[in-house]
Amino acid sequence: MNVNVTKIQRLSNGIVQFYNGLDIVDSFSITSSVSIGFESNLAKTIIFSNSVKTLSFNVFNIIALYGSTSNKIYSAGIDPSDTSEAYVNRLYDIYGFLISDVIQGCCPGPTFVGGVVAVYPNFASFPATGQQSVIYIDESTNQAYFWDGSSYQLLTSTGVETYPNFASFPAIGMANIIYVDLSVPESYVWDGSVYVSLDGGSVAWGSIIGTLSTQTDLQNALNAKQATLVSGTNIKTVNSTSLLGAGDLSVGTVTSVGVTAGTGISVSGSPITLSGSITVTNSAPDQVVALTAGTGIGVAGTYPNFTITNSSPSSGGTVTSVGLTMPSAFNVASSPVTTSGTLAVTGAGTVSQYVRGDGSLANFPASSGGGASLTYYLNGSVSQGTFGGIAMKEMDRVPVLGAGTDFTIATNGYIQSFITDANVPNLLEIPAGNWNFETYFSASSGGGTPSFYVELYKWNGVTLSLIASGSANPESITNGTAIDLYVSALAVPQTTLVATDRLAVRIWVNNSGRTITLHTENSHLCEVITTFSTGLTALNGLTAQVQNFATGTTGTDFGISSATSTHTFNLPTASAANRGALSSADWTTFNNKQAALVSGTNIKTVNGTTLLGSGDLVIPVFQLQGTNFLSVLANGTPAQNGQAVRDAYTAAQAMTPNGAAKSTNNRVVILLAPGYYTFSEATLGAFTVNQSFIDFESLSGVTDVYFSSMQVTSPFPGINVRISGIDTTKNNYYGHAAFAVASTGDPSENIYIKNCVGGTYSFCAFSFAFSGTIENCVAGNYSFLYGTTATPPAGIVSSGSGSISLYGTFKNCTSGSNSFVRLDGVGYVISYGTIDNCTAGGGGGSFLSGGTMYTLNYGTISNCFSTGNNNFCTGTNVENASRIVNCTSEGGYSFVVTANASGGVINGGLISNCECSGLDPSFVIKATATYTGSNLNGRIINCTALNSDAAFCGDLGTNSGLISNCIAWQQAFCCNNAAGLTRDILRCTMIYDTFTSGLTSGGRVVLGIDTTGVVNY
Repeated sequence: MNVNVTKIQRLSNGIVQFYNGLDIVDSFSITSSVSIGFESNLAKTIIFSNSVKTLSFNVFNIIALYGSTSNKIYSAGIDPSDTSEAYVNRLYDIYGFLISDVIQGCCPGPTFVGGVVAVYPNFASFPATGQQSVIYIDESTNQAYFWDGSSYQLLTSTGVETYPNFASFPAIGMANIIYVDLSVPESYVWDGSVYVSLDGGSVAWGSIIGTLSTQTDLQNALNAKQATLVSGTNIKTVNSTSLLGAGDLSVGTVTSVGVTAGTGISVSGSPITLSGSITVTNSAPDQVVALTAGTGIGVAGTYPNFTITNSSPSSGGTVTSVGLTMPSAFNVASSPVTTSGTLAVTGAGTVSQYVRGDGSLANFPASSGGGASLTYYLNGSVSQGTFGGIAMKEMDRVPVLGAGTDFTIATNGYIQSFITDANVPNLLEIPAGNWNFETYFSASSGGGTPSFYVELYKWNGVTLSLIASGSANPESITNGTAIDLYVSALAVPQTTLVATDRLAVRIWVNNSGRTITLHTENSHLCEVITTFSTGLTALNGLTAQVQNFATGTTGTDFGISSATSTHTFNLPTASAANRGALSSADWTTFNNKQAALVSGTNIKTVNGTTLLGSGDLVIPVFQLQGTNFLSVLANGTPAQNGQAVRDAYTAAQAMTPNGAAKSTNNRVVILLAPGYYTFSEATLGAFTVNQSFIDFESLSGVTDVYFSSMQVTSPFPGINVRISGIDTTKNNYYGHAAFAVASTGDPSENIYIKNCVGGTYSFCAFSFAFSGTIENCVAGNYSFLYGTTATPPAGIVSSGSGSISLYGTFKNCTSGSNSFVRLDGVGYVISYGTIDNCTAGGGGGSFLSGGTMYTLNYGTISNCFSTGNNNFCTGTNVENASRIVNCTSEGGYSFVVTANASGGVINGGLISNCECSGLDPSFVIKATATYTGSNLNGRIINCTALNSDAAFCGDLGTNSGLISNCIAWQQAFCCNNAAGLTRDILRCTMIYDTFTSGLTSGGRVVLGIDTTGVVNY
């Protein structure tokens, strides 16, 4: 059985219970094994089993484990997709704890589910290092082993039976036996009805439920069977006779074989009509055979062996004429040669022509206008849609490389069509001339006379109109199966276009009985070179194909005069009346003047401030005092003071205080004089502190240093820094005025901030952990470790999102709502630190609030005050395992409360001297349709909930701890669940309800006061 388990607890009587939240989902009295289950080679489940049942659950849902000595291990949350070493170590920590402290005396089971089987002749032949996804079989002992990560472990509770093949398995198997098919090899188990392969597949048909289409294994097997045989359709006939049906088919018999003898040969036994032998005899074995030699030939020997010799070997024939023919692109001279001589071959064309694949001449395309010709590429992978009923691909200026796209045709016809994008080419005319087409073709075989030609169309949005066709001069495809480049020319007439016309190219193939392939893209870029010019077609109103420039000095200002085919640039000499070119004399006058001053270029700045302009420049400085102090005087403008701080921080990073490296006890301190400091955030960004052992302190010791921004970032492994006396709300550049701290809680982080003031999102907002101390500080809403998955506003940096953890201290601090360890988003909220004497105003949601997974208090919350609801340890699954003392909430749903129906509430710590004055439920309450809660060995002392609808575990909760001297309005102290009391309720009061007497589990109501008076049950 697979269930959701969040907690496992071993009771004093040895029974192990499994919880989902507060609900018990199962229990074991005796356990034979606990093991780790794998899915896709990733450990994800814990499996408990005994002789009666098996229980499994996802390990990453576990929150807490209680061992035999009340020890606990808490999971910090496990990502089920994580495969890192940290995940594996965490998994085996939990597994080891279960074995040693929770399930005492059980035997660990194999960490194996699924996989394959490997068969070896004996244990010694096993590989030195095994795999956790394999079962290893020792044939000599018929025993099975698994690899636990360091050694082979015997599968002691499982027998192994081997068989030569699957068909020899017993008809009905037995549980706890591994059956091995040695022909594969592959292993199976019997699940009660069928054999199931350990690699997840079933090899025997189960009962068929539903339609056949739902039985994918059966359906796939049936699909692989032979279809019904139909004579002459999927099985041949023999001499027009079907092969289907029973019996024997006679396909013909030789009825007579005879031999006829020639001269000198005798034959007996011929013909044969049934069976027998034919005898052939040479009746004249001594017959004389003679050969007569011709001229130049000698003959020697007698029958049957003769030797024939050429007695005139030098005699022979002579080649009397050699001729040469060439295709039309070449001229041949001196052919034929009849005695001796030279065959001369020359080209028949001009330099403006090329030789086509069939040996004929073709003209290179000519372009009109200036510039290069426009080129398009045939992108076969890009569909353009249907035009005039024809599906077309893309013709574009930009080629598509990709993996290549091919088109084939096995008949005569159009192999493919291409069209430009909408409003392309966006020209008004096609100049007359040749268009060149570079295309790649291959054929399924050589031979034949396959060819192709190209057609050019225009599309006006409604109709395709033919502009030019190469059908009269098709290009031959001559290179057979090889992919080859074919260059063809198409004569295109001058054609008028409108700006919205598109151009289309269609390619016709004469296949000549072969399959022809057109190759596009990748290394076979098909290119169309047009007569369109990339140069200008009109300039300043002149449309002549050849245009000229000229210069002049006419007029009183620069001007251009264009007429016929000439553009004249008139630039007069500059004078009092003319705006124009300088004369040589004027140039000398101007050149001797001072060049214009440019701050930072030909005149320096001072501390980033320009020297240009009127007024007095006060130069702020920082001063070095000794080897470990820097002071900033703040005697300039806010911007100058801010730059002085940046300069001092840069200088501090290079300092070696007291002649040694900076360290915890050897620090550099930057002393800040009272005043305003602006950091030019628009160009330089917020002022950022990110180095350890460089501190900032107010010279006066009070909060009188007014920064326009402040960021403290703590990169791994965390920074060590001290800051005091800075206020970011009175001189703020950003609207939120945040004193931004991006903390991580890393091992070396120790951030100490004192007597500082910030706005919204201050002091560890958008952070996931904090380690250090923040005291005597004031902030707005969403401060003092506020976690969220939202994007931080400008001027604030995030250290991470999701779950949040407090390891440090907040003391004597004040904020708005949703502060002091608050999470808005998915994750957990945990405090191991201290929150003391702090106040949160606004709408509540403070002091450990908002965990959607769980909210856990292992630290201390003391002497704190909050307005609004949802304060002091609230969320989905909530537990107080430590101390909440002397705290007040003006709203309800406070002090260990959840309003989530699937959540749980546990108090295992101390809640003392606390007060909730809101109307909603409080003090260890699951506030849903009913009011429950569990005071599990915890203590609730001297607390008051005068106005709450329900409090102190509600009317239906349980108490196994101590609840003493508390006051509630109604529906409290488990008053309607007497059976839930295993410890006493002492000296508690309900103003508007009564305690219910009845059977308890060992606890009582002692000296209680309700509407009936003093009660003792």
